[in-house]
Amino acid sequence: MSAEDAVVQNFLIYKIGSAVVIASAMWLFRKRIKYHTQQRMFAWFMDRVTNRMNRGLYKYKTEVFQYVHKHKRDVNHDLKVLEVGAGTAANLQFLPDNTSLTCLDPNPHFVGYIKSNLKKNDKVVEAEIVTGFAENMPFEDKQFDVVICTLVLCSVKDVDDCLKEIKRVLVKGGIFVSVEHVADKEKSLTWYVQGIANPFHRWLGDGCEARRNTRNNIEKAGFSEVVLENIRPKSLPFWIRPCIMGYARK
Repeated sequence: MSAEDAVVQNFLIYKIGSAVVIASAMWLFRKRIKYHTQQRMFAWFMDRVTNRMNRGLYKYKTEVFQYVHKHKRDVNHDLKVLEVGAGTAANLQFLPDNTSLTCLDPNPHFVGYIKSNLKKNDKVVEAEIVTGFAENMPFEDKQFDVVICTLVLCSVKDVDDCLKEIKRVLVKGGIFVSVEHVADKEKSLTWYVQGIANPFHRWLGDGCEARRNTRNNIEKAGFSEVVLENIRPKSLPFWIRPCIMGYARK
């Protein structure tokens, strides 16, 4: 082997070895990297798009949150509300006055944004921020009058477990209010695009699935009453326009 060949070989060994070491380190510390980088960036991103999404979904959120206002009139007392997957607390403006709110989200980097938005809102009289997962909520049974999910069940790890927890923490007669994007009609063009988009959604949306049959999960979860309607908000990308909104009563 010539001196030049040896130099090239040593260079390649150094580069390949360095790449292996870096890749191994990233794999070893992948959870820490996700915590400090991906989840932090996702919280930052959501803070910047939430107002725009609320403007686009304003008509639908105003309509679906009427169920919450009606429930307050029916029970004739101020509500204890749990928002699952609260994000930046995007739904504050739609809540009834004098709400006692608990925000649950697994991403701790949302806390600062939630606190900032709470300061701008006068409808919530009491607020608690809890870091935790929808599939295993750190709350006692029968604790909330209303549970809210908006564009959340697409990204939980287990929809059925999440719904079981929602039923558990609701008082008898309490309602679960939701707006969720769902799978389009099977084998439609949008359905195929949703399947293609899934890997992108999982990465960008912190686990978001573009093609879930969430309506079926809710209807089979054992609620005493389920009222859901299909909507297609034009403000959303076309592959996640198929949505449902409504409520389920325990």
